[in-house]
Amino acid sequence: LDQYWGERLYEQPPIQESPIKFAMDYKEGSVFVGDVSVELERAAEIGDVLVGVNDVPFEDFVELLEPYVRYSTIHGYKCKVAERMNQWNYQTPPSFYTVDDSGKRSIKYTLKRMMASNETP
Repeated sequence: LDQYWGERLYEQPPIQESPIKFAMDYKEGSVFVGDVSVELERAAEIGDVLVGVNDVPFEDFVELLEPYVRYSTIHGYKCKVAERMNQWNYQTPPSFYTVDDSGKRSIKYTLKRMMASNETP
């Protein structure tokens, strides 16, 4: 905490980027994997649908997240949900994380494979 010109300045904790980038499916109203890091390419594929977060069904998680996201329309909120799945920061409640014995925070995503990589539509 620093003081400068009578104002209090707070240092914001860094944003943690997810190794999986999620995107919004506007037609279905779901969130899917839009990009995945090399380390996780065996665990997730582009197009996989997010069905759970920390063992909570995604629909329920969306309701839990709502008080922590600013939005003006339902459509805007759905877009923010996809963005929020990509970044976890100081606005994310600690209860949304799983903490291991060493104190490291993590988030468990449950994905539903939409199509095997060797299938064609």
